[in-house]
Formats: sequence, C-alpha cells, structure tokens
Amino acid sequence: MAASFSRNAMAAMAFWCFASGKKGPVKPLISISAVQQDEYQCTRCRWTAKVLRAALGEHKWGRRAGAAAQRRNTAQKVLEAADQQKVCSKRRFPKRIRIRQKRDTMRVSFVDENEPEVNGGFRYRDVTENMQVVVDGLVRHCEQMLPQLQGELLTRAYRFTEQSDEFRVSTAFTDRYFAEPS
Repeated sequence: MAASFSRNAMAAMAFWCFASGKKGPVKPLISISAVQQDEYQCTRCRWTAKVLRAALGEHKWGRRAGAAAQRRNTAQKVLEAADQQKVCSKRRFPKRIRIRQKRDTMRVSFVDENEPEVNGGFRYRDVTENMQVVVDGLVRHCEQMLPQLQGELLTRAYRFTEQSDEFRVSTAFTDRYFAEPS
C-alpha cells in the first residue's frame, strides 16, 4: 500500500491488503486501528497471520461440528498464552529477512532469508541495516493487531464447520484468510 495515507489521520487499516491486485480490493473483514501505515503494512499483517497460524498449529483441534466449543477454548488459550508461547513471541518471526518486490505491481513484502527465490517477476534485496528494528516492527505490529482480532478469531474457530465438513487450522486460518470475500 502506498504512502498516500495521511499519517495524522487515525489509522483504520482494513484487511484488504492481502487481496490480489488482479482481483481488486475485497470487502474488509474488520478494521484495525492504530497500526503503522506505510508500504510494508500489508506484509506486516501477513506475517501476523503466519505466526498466528503457526501458534494455532501447535495445538490439537476437534475437527467435527460437535467440537466447536473445544476449538473456541483452544483458540482462547493460544491467544492468552504468555512468554515464549504467546502468538507474537519474537521466536516465531525469522531472525533475518529479505525484501521481495513484485516487478509489475512494485508491491513489496518481507520474506524469510531462507525462503527460496521465485524466478521471474520478483527481485530481492537484503536488509543490510537495522535488521532488529525491522523484526521488532513485525512483533510490535502483531501485538497491536491480535487484541483487536480476538473476537473474530474465536468466532471463526467456533463456526468454521458451518461452512466446511471438517476443521483444520490450515484451511480455517490461512496466511491470507483476512481477505477472503464474504
């Protein structure tokens, strides 16, 4: 997202960042306030979704509709974890990242340093200075977003089997689930 947002205005960032440029923006799931708005805000949101999915994936989940309450309780437990087990723990983020830019849209994103490069259409750049500042920014963004998302996350864990036969973390909480059209 371009820096055309006013920094003085209240940040009301909606989760349409993840939508493909070819499809255009989709209706926001919810709006998130008070997040840093710059060209990296969408990639920060995506990393928040990735670490959330990783944290949720560490637990056992009931897959059928009858286990909805158990899923909601498990999600609550994950969101309330402390120290190294919390969702936004620094251990869940990569120690070193690179910047990837899509050539046709000029969209930038953070990728793990160990992620293999995609051929064609992308260029990569190492973050040579202030790596800790960038990683700390990802953690801070995650910590700002999750309290605002808690209700939606618990609802999704509880009600997912109304739309699907079986619950799986990988299908209920994809890296880009915030942008799915309703």
